[in-house]
Amino acid sequence: MKRRQFVAVSALALAMPASVLAGGGQVEYSRAAFDELLQNGKPFLLDFYTTWGGTCRAQGRTMRALIDNNTAYQAVTVVKVDWDRFSGDPIAKELDVRGRATLVMFNEGKEVGRVIGQTGADAIEPMFKAAVS
Repeated sequence: MKRRQFVAVSALALAMPASVLAGGGQVEYSRAAFDELLQNGKPFLLDFYTTWGGTCRAQGRTMRALIDNNTAYQAVTVVKVDWDRFSGDPIAKELDVRGRATLVMFNEGKEVGRVIGQTGADAIEPMFKAAVS
């Protein structure tokens, strides 16, 4: 690796929250964080949310309860993608996300589940199971 590449990669790693590199926790969306999570293969969930949406808040409560009650799910990094800010971002188009209250789970760099507009644990938990099994 050339010195410039090393410096750039090191700076990127230092700029990312530790939870992105280690797995688990919650981080705000950035393309760099998304790409890093795809490359490291650890499970992560993209949460396309709004601060004002009732469905988004309900999904958030359900996810928090699932994560709090199952230590295996704590390995999943939740990446918060603010729909009001990123609805026009290439990530929405690449993943064919058409609206808020969309959850997309990844494991080993591939999509393993998707929930749109559903708030119950019976709809959301299967994604977590697919990601940690």
